[in-house]
Amino acid sequence: MSARDLILQALRDAQVAPAAYQAFAEGGTDVRFDAMDMDSLARMEFCISLELNTKISIAPEQLEEIDSLHQLLRMIEQRA
Repeated sequence: MSARDLILQALRDAQVAPAAYQAFAEGGTDVRFDAMDMDSLARMEFCISLELNTKISIAPEQLEEIDSLHQLLRMIEQRA
């Protein structure tokens, strides 16, 4: 499974807004975390899904340090 697919799975697990999911899935638009309006539970679900599928541990509060989904994608690809 590609890093993009893993992030898409995490977005589904966190039940983010369909528009944010679709924008990232299509690949042409970078999606900023602060634009997704994820509540604390969604952030936790997102991080748990990533950790289970990538073995990369990211705490929900660390998402504030990661600007966007493309930045997260690059991080995952570098660690793989």
